[in-house]
Amino acid sequence: MPSIMPTLARLYRQARYVAYWAIEPFDALFRRLNRIPHYPPIPLRRHVGLLGGFDGVGFEFVTYLKLLMGMKPSDSLLDLGCGCGMLELALESAGWRGRLVGVDIHAPSIGWAQRTLSKRVPSFQFIHSDIYNQDYWPSGQLTADQWFSQFSSHRFELVIAISLFSLMLPVELELYLREIAQRLEAGGRGLLTFFILNEQQAQLGSRNTIAFLPAAPGSVYSVRRLNAPTAAVAYHEDYLRQVFERHQLRLVDPIRYGTWTGREDGLSYQDIVIVTKV
Repeated sequence: MPSIMPTLARLYRQARYVAYWAIEPFDALFRRLNRIPHYPPIPLRRHVGLLGGFDGVGFEFVTYLKLLMGMKPSDSLLDLGCGCGMLELALESAGWRGRLVGVDIHAPSIGWAQRTLSKRVPSFQFIHSDIYNQDYWPSGQLTADQWFSQFSSHRFELVIAISLFSLMLPVELELYLREIAQRLEAGGRGLLTFFILNEQQAQLGSRNTIAFLPAAPGSVYSVRRLNAPTAAVAYHEDYLRQVFERHQLRLVDPIRYGTWTGREDGLSYQDIVIVTKV
């Protein structure tokens, strides 16, 4: 039975995708009545989460880019795992028109962003990263290493990755951090979100909204579901600090721990880490 669980999980995702397209006409009417027809259809929005509403996560992280990262109009921004561009919609609304490159493995989301957002804001470019992922893009033709080897070598002042590393296992995590370091300008900054395991999170115990299970005894990471490990991945803080240093990224303390742990003073749902290029 355990061997068929990943297949069942993929079938469930496919069925859910079809269901969202079935209700899209009603969502389109809702968007039109609420004067937000420029927002992406619900089957694409659900890839970046629906709980935050239309003005949720995108506008939230524009605020963090300004207050925590000191984003300027002249900065360039690389958005890894941009989805259908909810952050970019918020940046457009805020009047920011710097050079932006959004990257995601989900081709329909990138296609929508190219047809709509890039048309309105030419400085926003969206690129499909055709990386094979068993759960999220099984038709991908490349490994992450192969894709990054052909990706533009342009450097950026800022990099952001929202809910990306919470879907990655260590090998891919380290590869992405290496590529982030290579594409940051000297002194450039990265805003990255994680689920972080540490002593305080463990003490909160039953207040955690996700009960992570160790992937193996002594593992540096834990997962929400052992039969679908990339559904949600959490990393031990000590390991993250080591891997940042290994890839020449300096962690800027403090870490802004999230509300997922049950903390009442959490800034966002996931834990927010800011790194700089050494």
